[in-house]
Amino acid sequence: MTDLVGLGVALRKIDKLVVDLLAQRMRVAKQVEEFKHDRQQPIYRGETESERMKQAHVWASGKKIGPSFAPFVRALFYFIIGESCKTQMIQWQDAAHHAEKPEDEEAWYAKLKNNLIALAEQWAPIYDAEYDRGFSATRAYKRFESDILSAEIALMKDRKVSLDIGCATGIQSLRLVEEYKFGEVIGFDISSAMIRQAKEKFDYIKSAKSRFEVRDVENGIPLADSSVSLVLMNFGTASDLRKVDEILKEVRRVLIHDGIAFLSFYNRDALPYKMEFLPWDTGLVAEINISKNCLDVHAPTGELLSIYARPYTTEEIEAIMPSGMSIRRMLAYPAIASILPDEIFEDELVQKTVIDIDKQLAETGYMQGAYLIAIAKKTS
Repeated sequence: MTDLVGLGVALRKIDKLVVDLLAQRMRVAKQVEEFKHDRQQPIYRGETESERMKQAHVWASGKKIGPSFAPFVRALFYFIIGESCKTQMIQWQDAAHHAEKPEDEEAWYAKLKNNLIALAEQWAPIYDAEYDRGFSATRAYKRFESDILSAEIALMKDRKVSLDIGCATGIQSLRLVEEYKFGEVIGFDISSAMIRQAKEKFDYIKSAKSRFEVRDVENGIPLADSSVSLVLMNFGTASDLRKVDEILKEVRRVLIHDGIAFLSFYNRDALPYKMEFLPWDTGLVAEINISKNCLDVHAPTGELLSIYARPYTTEEIEAIMPSGMSIRRMLAYPAIASILPDEIFEDELVQKTVIDIDKQLAETGYMQGAYLIAIAKKTS
């Protein structure tokens, strides 16, 4: 940073981080409002807010920038806290926001499932190109997952039929027939919008035998016993299903002997959840809300919607495996990339270094990555 161009780049990165932190603060303010609303507590607490401004003044004084810096920071926090209170008041007055809160677990789950369908409807037309744009840790995971899947399929002798559960727009389904030469691919997804996109992909591949259906696999898998060579539930899909233990029994039923289930879960022991709170946006496109067993996902509009997702530990995954299926391998990825701000990955060397470290961690059995990949085989 020896010239104005370099200094300008540094300032841009700092400014973006400031904006991201302020946005994060407002999201937390909305959570504070929910807590206060449920307990009928006041939005503004003068003594608490005064203490926050005093603390900011103390922190700023310790930076030794100059005599006006600490008063400036205190004044800045006056406006930040004011905007936080305003954000809470707007949400408090939003009757629809609070009226939608379900009274029981079933109603809550139904609401989250409706959110999933609404999100899929918005994302489907642009999902392939846009969903993980600007989220380097998510892109790194998808590449890692793809590499692991490739290695597993290379060992498979029977590639007659594959089942892609939660197939979305059929990206992986397409690879299964084009790259891995499966004779037939079946794709199920709860979203009709996603299934439309998947069917369109395969309209151009007349030689591929494919079938895509709108299905909620929590109601069962409508396929014959011992009819599928590979069941794929990638990109956290196994965590998105509340009755995954029952679904895995169905998976075992439809798999042929020695058939493979490739399962991706969100990891309860991942670094972001061990640390409980990170004050910046990470390179993950979506993160688990541990307290509510839901995944907070960005809609194309910028809105944050919650869908059902439960993170699992390695022990819990082993416990839900049905009799007759055994886990051959389990990996966790990414670890370091999942806790870093995405801006760090703008430098290609830094990005490659972090990705290489995370791969080494995964391969040596470090189990604090954001996702858990479990590869299971039907043994009986």
